[in-house]
Amino acid sequence: LWEDDYKKTAWSNFRSVHAIQTSTPYLADFLRQYNPHVKVFANHLRRLPPPRDFDAEFKAKRQTTIFFGALNRDGDFIELLPILNRFAKQYGNKLAFKILARKNLFDALEAENKTFVGDLKKYEGQFVSYEAYEAAIRSSDIALLPLRDNEFNRSKSDLKFIECAGSGAVALASPVVYANTIQEGKTGFIYRDEREFANKLNLLIKNRNLRRMVAEKAYEYVRAERLMSQHYMERLEWYRELFERLPELTAEAAKRLEKFVPLFKQEIAEFRARFVHNQQEQSVEAERNSNGGAEIIIPE
Repeated sequence: LWEDDYKKTAWSNFRSVHAIQTSTPYLADFLRQYNPHVKVFANHLRRLPPPRDFDAEFKAKRQTTIFFGALNRDGDFIELLPILNRFAKQYGNKLAFKILARKNLFDALEAENKTFVGDLKKYEGQFVSYEAYEAAIRSSDIALLPLRDNEFNRSKSDLKFIECAGSGAVALASPVVYANTIQEGKTGFIYRDEREFANKLNLLIKNRNLRRMVAEKAYEYVRAERLMSQHYMERLEWYRELFERLPELTAEAAKRLEKFVPLFKQEIAEFRARFVHNQQEQSVEAERNSNGGAEIIIPE
């Protein structure tokens, strides 16, 4: 997504660090060309939400609600828009939609019952708190997870699926990324073309018992395998290993950057000048306090 910016700095963001932590093997393979010390940790939920009370929800006889919410996925969603508009017309008041972050997609959705999740006065509604995001999923029955097959999408993780599973919304997802995690018909559903998407979405809208069965199995999967509390020691052990190797890793990082420093002489000089100016305006002690005690090292 920001490839042009990274190219301008010779990918120094990745060359200059001691190591890189990422969430997918696909990204790890890409990043190793800039830094050999790459570790993959799958995404996990920091906490498990309480299980949904489907009995109470069924008694309330509320509308079936479809959720979509993601940045940088306009193209993925637009391909499905004609089907969603058709279903919105077909089911009328029986169907509701919650759209997060993307006002243009919300406006293009021709539905009687739709809710935009976000504050348009803040960043045009593109960002909401994690609590609001989680609440939107939890109050929905079906979550749409479309990803077209391209390099950017293939680098994504399955995080959105486990977020939906943890909050009790059944995922209807593309095979890109999600086919490696979702068990078809057990913890979610995968669609491979528009016809399959329409058929499976229609089935999920009509069959609340199927939704409940799949949602409960997906929730159990997250509870058994995808919580941070089950995996944090793996990360901690790696961080300790890196700390023990700090002098070696620092020397390697300096060597990786060595030949690129001359390319950015002007930028380094400008940064040094700004830094010196700031130092003159404030005492050294005040500067250290504002940086939490960290020391900034500028390459010669």
